[in-house]
Amino acid sequence: MLWWIILIWLGIINSVAIVLCFLDKHASFRPLARRIPEMRLYISAALGGTPGLLLGMYAFRHKTKKVSFQAVIIIIAALQTAALVYAITSFPELFSFFYADPSLSQPV
Repeated sequence: MLWWIILIWLGIINSVAIVLCFLDKHASFRPLARRIPEMRLYISAALGGTPGLLLGMYAFRHKTKKVSFQAVIIIIAALQTAALVYAITSFPELFSFFYADPSLSQPV
């Protein structure tokens, strides 16, 4: 049940990140429009929306030339990857459903 909640959360936060990229890109064309603060984009990435934010960045060509923004997103992605690797290696029982059942590969 917990995995379904995590997957639903990741789907929602990645969708939000894509929409935020689209809205900010759209607002960038209008001089008086309110822009999405970069901190909000960083927070959406830190909460699990890094893939969605990267997809939105490159799909809408948004903030792709701003090196400082990309550096922060890469750091967030690296930290998330390190945390996932640590969790998988430290708590393999939580990720046991990713592994094949060894009893199925034994000849009968």
